[in-house]
Amino acid sequence: MNRLITILLVLGLGSSANAQSADITTFFMSNSRKAEIYYEKLAYENAIELYERVLAKNPADLNAQTRIAECYIKLNNPRGVVSWYRPIIENPSLMPIHKYNYAQALTALGNYEEAKTWYENYKQDVPDDPRSDYKLKFLEDLDFYTRDSSLYLLTNLQVNSENSEFGAVEVDNELIFLSSRDQALFIKYEDDDENEFSQAPFDIYISTFTDSSFSQPKKLHQVINTKFHEGPMTFYNDYSKVIFTRSNYYSYRKGESEDGKIKLKLYSASLNPGGEWSNVKPFVYNDNEYSTAHPSLSADNLTLYFTSDRPGGFGGNDIYFCQRIDNSWSEPVNAGGQVNTAGDEFFPFISEDGHLYFSSNGHGGFGGLDIYRSTRFDGQFGNIENLGFPMNTSGDDFSFSIGKDGRKGFISSNRPGGKGSDDIYQFEVRYKSIVGRVLESRTKEFVGNAEIMINDSARQTYTILKADESGYFQVDLPLDTYFDLQAKKDNFGLEVPTRISTVVHSFQTDTADVFMWRHELFAQGRIFSNETQELLPDVTVSLENLTQNTFTILETKEDGKYVFVLKPDQLYIIQAEKIDHVTSNFKLNTEGMIADTLLNDFVLEEVYVTKDVIFFDFNKAIIKPDAQPALNQMITNLKRHKDTYIVVSAHADAQGTFEYNLTLSNRRALAVVAYLKQKGIREDRITWRGFGEQLLINRCSDGVQCQEEEHSKNRRAELKIEKSKN
Repeated sequence: MNRLITILLVLGLGSSANAQSADITTFFMSNSRKAEIYYEKLAYENAIELYERVLAKNPADLNAQTRIAECYIKLNNPRGVVSWYRPIIENPSLMPIHKYNYAQALTALGNYEEAKTWYENYKQDVPDDPRSDYKLKFLEDLDFYTRDSSLYLLTNLQVNSENSEFGAVEVDNELIFLSSRDQALFIKYEDDDENEFSQAPFDIYISTFTDSSFSQPKKLHQVINTKFHEGPMTFYNDYSKVIFTRSNYYSYRKGESEDGKIKLKLYSASLNPGGEWSNVKPFVYNDNEYSTAHPSLSADNLTLYFTSDRPGGFGGNDIYFCQRIDNSWSEPVNAGGQVNTAGDEFFPFISEDGHLYFSSNGHGGFGGLDIYRSTRFDGQFGNIENLGFPMNTSGDDFSFSIGKDGRKGFISSNRPGGKGSDDIYQFEVRYKSIVGRVLESRTKEFVGNAEIMINDSARQTYTILKADESGYFQVDLPLDTYFDLQAKKDNFGLEVPTRISTVVHSFQTDTADVFMWRHELFAQGRIFSNETQELLPDVTVSLENLTQNTFTILETKEDGKYVFVLKPDQLYIIQAEKIDHVTSNFKLNTEGMIADTLLNDFVLEEVYVTKDVIFFDFNKAIIKPDAQPALNQMITNLKRHKDTYIVVSAHADAQGTFEYNLTLSNRRALAVVAYLKQKGIREDRITWRGFGEQLLINRCSDGVQCQEEEHSKNRRAELKIEKSKN
């Protein structure tokens, strides 16, 4: 980060120091001691000059070398950091934090592979610091965070000057922001025993904007702007009251801070009926020994978020919050170890939809400060997301705010190409990020490596992508459209599409579950000819799901086989059709079934003119008198329709051996043939076959005890007149 923001962040935003001329005792100090004083007073360029004098006399002075590297860190000069660390980084006397700093600078320069090496080295030395894990995970997923520069449209605002601007928020078509415009920042080294360090104060400015045009900025009311630093502010939802940051200059001058540094405090002010700010009051949890800054109020005014370096945190500066109870604020609560790190977390912003945005140098990022988003579940913040490029860069990106529409907002950055040291950028969200999961619909288990098909509302295929091994996928979809998501994978079936809307008013990553169902329940069978008992090819078999109103068709091959995948708790109709055959179907209910193969064979009859059945006595093959009327009617029909023929299929019951029953059924078929021929039907118009006990029409198979009446129904000959195929 640049020198100005370095000073603001180290002291907590809005600090100010005017060092007096050095004590006469500094005249007798060594260059090393004076360099340390300059370093402590944040005069890093002056400190570098003195440390270099130390190294001119003793090139092996490790403290001077590391101090120069640390000065370049504060001055946001990663090339300087790397050039000073590189010759000494493998020195065994070096503290582990220097390896971390070196990796950070390498990251900012884009040397990611080398950065990984030193993050891993730091992790071995300090395994309890999770920052190395955050950094390594970010670098592993770098392609994701740089996936598309068009996700956001960023515009450098015309209110920016050659100085520093940040902390922008929108209030009723007015832009409120901080600026050091028309002021000078300098860090001056005069001689060995004198140091002057000063920083121009930050004031709060306001600019009206319409149609992307901004009015000339002017300072906010002097009750809020003083000769000291004023910092970011947050408004109550009715804009009648504001909470803002101000440097604790008076306490500093009185020596009330033990470390001699200016601290930050929060103050509130009210807007009176005349439009003037008044009634400035300090925040109840301000303290002279630590800073309290960067306020942000929730949409309901009941929760106040802020930054503080108070004792008991996770690192230098942490995010805290207080709850509004009756007419007072509760004790500050640390936002937790998911948000806060051993590094610094600044500039909290709580959005209308309850997401916490903040800047950090402790989580995985591009270098310097990056902007992150956190979601709150059951009172705890987690799911930390880096907003990625182009919102974040290798520079410092901070001071995020977003409007109620969830589509436009502001950040500040010292990225290259700006007008000043820190500039305000307006961003516009152009895509909706979706993180999805593919799940098995019954077990809710993750399904890995599935293909995801995404169609827009016009049913045009928008994109096709693949879920990872764990079943997760990510996609960025254009705003103001509806999309249908389906998953496809071998041995799984498609479920009803998941509908996604990008007509949104919240800036966040949405989640979507896409369901599939595992093929574990099947309907299977074969199709036979009723006349020949042979397997039938070219049969059209359909599966109609009456529950979900879906339809599936297949055609049998030479093996006459069909197989369908079924779903649990559904009602189906399976139907078989073939030219010149009578269509057949049956219903199937899978209620309570999960994994099984349901076997059902079809016997298709050829299309016939008429049909009938005659019966035989036990162990007999003689035409009974009561069968003759049926036979005579068949003969009449045959004589009337010259283009027909008769099919005789004879059967036996299961009593007796299989071989005997087959012979008996043949004798019965021949008895019918003889009767027909005797009545004048030519033999070439007769087709016959005996099936023995193969096609019983009831349960009376071998080993089943049945009454005589049940057995008698199987002692039959089926007669069917069909049209000649010629």
